[in-house]
Amino acid sequence: MKKLSVLLVCAGFLALSGCASNLGGSSYYRNETRSLQRVELGTLVAVHFVKIKGGTARGGISSGEAGTAVGAVAGGIAGNSFGSGNGRALATVGGIVLGALAGHAIGSGVGAANGVQLTVRLNNGRLIAVTQQVGRTNWRLGEQVEVLISQDGVARVQPF
Repeated sequence: MKKLSVLLVCAGFLALSGCASNLGGSSYYRNETRSLQRVELGTLVAVHFVKIKGGTARGGISSGEAGTAVGAVAGGIAGNSFGSGNGRALATVGGIVLGALAGHAIGSGVGAANGVQLTVRLNNGRLIAVTQQVGRTNWRLGEQVEVLISQDGVARVQPF
């Protein structure tokens, strides 16, 4: 039973680690290659370094929430393998609490990345901002950039 508990904990955290991805301006997923993108040229007017969190802002489950759930289940299973009677019940509750705390801490770090919000004044006068993972840190105000916009609205900024 203890081996099963350890196996479940490891499997849960391995699943969470698969949530990380590179969201930089020069990173593409395979299905994005060879697809048409609209290109707009502009001038970089502001650079703000930000933190990109795992999960989604639109009500989706975050990595921290998933980590809490996986940790609570794994902790409960692990705790239940100790003691007997009231001691086992206490160990199970303690395992759930500690597992949830540990899972949340680990899950919150999964998928988090340093990012940069780039504000660009397009040559047509429009002002836009694009947030992407830091791949380049030497952005210069006034620098000429290209904004690549895919057909589904995903944008990235690169030096021109």
